[in-house]
Amino acid sequence: MADTLHNDALRLMGALRHRIFSGPKILFCHLNNTCNLNCLFCVHHGTAARAPAKETRLETETLGRVFDDCQKLNVSHVCFSAKGEPTLHPDFESIVHHAGRKGLAVTLVTNGLFPHKLLKTIHRIHAVKFSLSATNAKDFFRIHRPQNLSDFDMVIKNMKLLGRVRSRSARTSLNFVLHALNYHNLPAVIDLARRVKIDELRIKCEHVEHRTSPLALTPPLMKKAEKLLLAAHRKGTLGRVKNNLSAHYAETGKFLPAGADCRSPGPCHMGWFATFLTERGDVTACCSTQKSVKIGNVHDKGLAELWMSTRYHRVRLKAASGFFQKKMYDPLCRGCFLLQENAALQSLRLLYKRGASRCHRDYSKQYAWTLSP
Repeated sequence: MADTLHNDALRLMGALRHRIFSGPKILFCHLNNTCNLNCLFCVHHGTAARAPAKETRLETETLGRVFDDCQKLNVSHVCFSAKGEPTLHPDFESIVHHAGRKGLAVTLVTNGLFPHKLLKTIHRIHAVKFSLSATNAKDFFRIHRPQNLSDFDMVIKNMKLLGRVRSRSARTSLNFVLHALNYHNLPAVIDLARRVKIDELRIKCEHVEHRTSPLALTPPLMKKAEKLLLAAHRKGTLGRVKNNLSAHYAETGKFLPAGADCRSPGPCHMGWFATFLTERGDVTACCSTQKSVKIGNVHDKGLAELWMSTRYHRVRLKAASGFFQKKMYDPLCRGCFLLQENAALQSLRLLYKRGASRCHRDYSKQYAWTLSP
């Protein structure tokens, strides 16, 4: 724990002084681009999304080298997600075990549609985030569009089994994407989270783009959703499950963010705390895959070398100045899943600015790394 806090302090100091004193805290890793669902709102496999040209995945040997570099960079956490379902990777079990042997805490983002035999591996994972936006088989078939109607039962069974067999330190969450087709299921998803022993329920409004506009929560639908949540709050059912809405309600009197809450996120400092690896081996500075934030490829250079490169630092500084948010990615940045972390980081930077100069000089002498040319 002390070592983790020490490295976090170095990252924060780096963000404050625009220097590099440590590697990232977390690696977000896309294992593959295949999926067993075709969710309506998915940017990769949804209604208007282009199907991947071919199945692509990171090879186990490549990931082994990446994990070695993670040790060098003092990375403490890896999150396995995908442009699809990560448990479909043929070497999923060995990849998870390898990451654990390297001392990495593992998070898995999954739709829950995996064979029961994988529970032997998944129950040891530090955090499992289920993505489910339906509470019954009919809505599941309409929204997530599985191959079989019975797939919903498999997802629920996996959630229940994991709730029974997971280790005490493991955490589970349920991510519910709220939109026009499922807002009426809010009471049901609160009850579901409690029944399957989910640690946290996270409800997020669908980030609307032109291709998903039929899913948009119109103002009248938002009012109906608010009424359902208020009823659950008054009954006490919402309070029985840890969630991401109660704090917002206590602060604003509303459970769901209004349009005015969706302002531009401002400067991004996550470039000192997180890095991203795609299924093609591309290292990027954020979840966007556009060329402007692409740093390089792990098939050509190691993760450690790319993290310390001049190219990465230039992108890092541009994000910290707000360049990308203002000029290019405002809609994407508004829907970023790291918004809360970045907001907290901005607050910490303000605190450090008031009394960390001397501390920074001491850290600089001992830990400053020279950027590669």
